[in-house]
Amino acid sequence: MKTQLKPYLKPYGLLVGLQHLINTMGLIMFLGLFGYYIGGFSFEKVRGLDIPNSYTKEWAGLIGQNFNEFIRAPWIALSPLLCYFFIIIIINMIKKELEATMDTNLLGFDYKKKRTAKRTTKNEVNKAPISTDFNIIENRR
Repeated sequence: MKTQLKPYLKPYGLLVGLQHLINTMGLIMFLGLFGYYIGGFSFEKVRGLDIPNSYTKEWAGLIGQNFNEFIRAPWIALSPLLCYFFIIIIINMIKKELEATMDTNLLGFDYKKKRTAKRTTKNEVNKAPISTDFNIIENRR
Protein backbone atom coordinates (compact mmCIF):
# COMPACT_ATOMS: atom_id res chain seq x y z
CA MET A 1 0.00 0.00 0.00
CA LYS A 2 2.75 2.45 0.88
CA THR A 3 4.54 2.10 -2.42
CA GLN A 4 1.37 2.40 -4.48
CA LEU A 5 -0.45 5.21 -2.70
CA LYS A 6 2.24 7.26 -1.00
CA PRO A 7 3.55 9.01 -4.15
CA TYR A 8 0.01 10.08 -5.04
CA LEU A 9 -1.10 11.19 -1.57
CA LYS A 10 2.11 12.76 -0.27
CA PRO A 11 1.76 16.17 -2.01
CA TYR A 12 -1.85 16.55 -0.88
CA GLY A 13 -1.50 15.41 2.73
CA LEU A 14 -0.36 18.72 4.20
CA LEU A 15 -2.88 20.73 2.17
CA VAL A 16 -5.78 18.52 3.25
CA GLY A 17 -4.58 18.71 6.86
CA LEU A 18 -4.50 22.51 6.78
CA GLN A 19 -7.96 22.66 5.20
CA HIS A 20 -9.32 20.40 7.93
CA LEU A 21 -7.65 22.55 10.60
CA ILE A 22 -9.32 25.70 9.22
CA ASN A 23 -12.72 23.98 9.04
CA THR A 24 -12.36 22.57 12.54
CA MET A 25 -11.45 25.96 13.99
CA GLY A 26 -14.51 27.51 12.36
CA LEU A 27 -16.73 24.71 13.66
CA ILE A 28 -15.37 25.04 17.21
CA MET A 29 -15.97 28.79 17.11
CA PHE A 30 -19.60 28.33 16.05
CA LEU A 31 -20.11 25.68 18.73
CA GLY A 32 -18.76 28.18 21.29
CA LEU A 33 -21.23 30.80 20.06
CA PHE A 34 -24.10 28.32 20.48
CA GLY A 35 -22.99 27.46 24.03
CA TYR A 36 -21.32 24.09 23.44
CA TYR A 37 -17.87 24.34 24.99
CA ILE A 38 -14.94 21.97 24.42
CA GLY A 39 -14.05 20.42 27.79
CA GLY A 40 -17.39 21.21 29.40
CA PHE A 41 -18.79 24.12 31.37
CA SER A 42 -20.19 25.04 34.71
CA PHE A 43 -22.68 27.70 35.75
CA GLU A 44 -21.32 30.65 37.65
CA LYS A 45 -23.46 33.12 39.57
CA VAL A 46 -22.86 36.72 38.48
CA ARG A 47 -25.23 39.33 39.96
CA GLY A 48 -27.82 36.64 40.61
CA LEU A 49 -27.72 35.21 37.08
CA ASP A 50 -26.39 31.78 36.13
CA ILE A 51 -23.82 32.35 33.38
CA PRO A 52 -22.10 29.41 31.66
CA ASN A 53 -18.36 29.32 32.27
CA SER A 54 -15.99 27.31 30.09
CA TYR A 55 -13.64 24.99 31.99
CA THR A 56 -10.83 25.10 29.43
CA LYS A 57 -10.89 28.88 28.77
CA GLU A 58 -10.13 28.32 25.08
CA TRP A 59 -10.84 31.15 22.64
CA ALA A 60 -14.07 29.74 21.24
CA GLY A 61 -15.39 29.26 24.77
CA LEU A 62 -14.43 32.81 25.72
CA ILE A 63 -16.18 34.15 22.63
CA GLY A 64 -19.31 32.11 23.39
CA GLN A 65 -19.56 32.90 27.09
CA ASN A 66 -18.95 36.63 26.58
CA PHE A 67 -21.10 37.08 23.48
CA ASN A 68 -23.98 38.45 25.59
CA GLU A 69 -21.64 41.11 26.99
CA PHE A 70 -20.89 42.45 23.52
CA ILE A 71 -23.14 45.52 23.86
CA ARG A 72 -21.79 46.64 27.24
CA ALA A 73 -18.10 45.79 26.77
CA PRO A 74 -17.29 44.82 23.18
CA TRP A 75 -13.55 44.38 23.82
CA ILE A 76 -14.27 41.33 25.99
CA ALA A 77 -15.65 39.39 23.01
CA LEU A 78 -13.76 41.17 20.24
CA SER A 79 -10.23 40.47 21.44
CA PRO A 80 -10.47 36.64 21.28
CA LEU A 81 -12.64 36.91 18.16
CA LEU A 82 -10.07 39.01 16.29
CA CYS A 83 -7.22 36.74 17.43
CA TYR A 84 -9.18 33.71 16.26
CA PHE A 85 -9.82 35.23 12.83
CA PHE A 86 -6.18 36.31 12.60
CA ILE A 87 -5.00 32.73 13.23
CA ILE A 88 -7.43 31.40 10.61
CA ILE A 89 -6.18 33.97 8.06
CA ILE A 90 -2.54 33.06 8.77
CA ILE A 91 -3.24 29.33 8.31
CA ASN A 92 -5.15 30.11 5.11
CA MET A 93 -2.19 32.15 3.77
CA ILE A 94 0.18 29.25 4.56
CA LYS A 95 -2.13 26.89 2.70
CA LYS A 96 -2.30 29.18 -0.35
CA GLU A 97 1.49 29.52 -0.47
CA LEU A 98 1.90 25.75 -0.26
CA GLU A 99 -0.59 25.32 -3.09
CA ALA A 100 1.31 27.82 -5.22
CA THR A 101 4.78 26.38 -4.60
CA MET A 102 4.11 22.65 -4.49
CA ASP A 103 4.39 20.56 -7.60
CA THR A 104 1.04 18.83 -7.27
CA ASN A 105 1.00 16.81 -10.47
CA LEU A 106 0.56 13.09 -9.88
CA LEU A 107 3.44 11.60 -11.82
CA GLY A 108 6.17 13.93 -10.65
CA PHE A 109 6.91 15.56 -14.00
CA ASP A 110 7.92 19.18 -13.97
CA TYR A 111 5.95 20.77 -16.78
CA LYS A 112 7.64 24.13 -16.21
CA LYS A 113 10.96 22.94 -17.62
CA LYS A 114 11.60 24.09 -21.15
CA ARG A 115 12.36 21.43 -23.67
CA THR A 116 15.87 21.62 -25.00
CA ALA A 117 16.10 22.31 -28.69
CA LYS A 118 18.02 19.97 -30.93
CA ARG A 119 21.60 21.19 -31.24
CA THR A 120 22.75 22.03 -34.71
CA THR A 121 26.29 21.76 -35.92
CA LYS A 122 28.21 24.48 -37.74
CA ASN A 123 27.89 22.60 -41.01
CA GLU A 124 24.11 22.53 -40.78
CA VAL A 125 23.87 26.24 -39.96
CA ASN A 126 26.12 27.40 -42.77
CA LYS A 127 24.73 24.99 -45.30
CA ALA A 128 22.90 26.79 -48.08
CA PRO A 129 19.74 25.21 -49.41
CA ILE A 130 19.94 23.54 -52.78
CA SER A 131 17.18 22.97 -55.28
CA THR A 132 16.65 19.35 -54.25
CA ASP A 133 15.65 20.47 -50.74
CA PHE A 134 12.37 21.92 -52.05
CA ASN A 135 9.51 20.53 -54.07
CA ILE A 136 8.33 23.08 -56.59
CA ILE A 137 4.70 22.67 -57.45
CA GLU A 138 3.40 24.57 -60.40
CA ASN A 139 -0.20 25.58 -60.49
CA ARG A 140 -1.48 24.67 -63.92
CA ARG A 141 -5.05 25.32 -64.88
